[in-house]
Amino acid sequence: MKTTVHIEEYERGWGSRLDSVLEFDYLEDAQAFVTGFNSKNDKDVVPDWYMTADIVSRGDPIPEGVEVDSTRRKFIK
Repeated sequence: MKTTVHIEEYERGWGSRLDSVLEFDYLEDAQAFVTGFNSKNDKDVVPDWYMTADIVSRGDPIPEGVEVDSTRRKFIK
């Protein structure tokens, strides 16, 4: 099953929006992409505009006891 990554854009005063949805054949590739993409977010303060990448689906069923934020469709824990 594919691993899905969402790229979200955040802008002060405007909020956030889903910018892109990417699918990877392998979880390891998705993790490497997310790590590289988010490595630019290294400031001490939150900038006025920035983007983040998050793995939102691994194609696996949600494990028992794991909460999911249904508004962002991502694992909380």
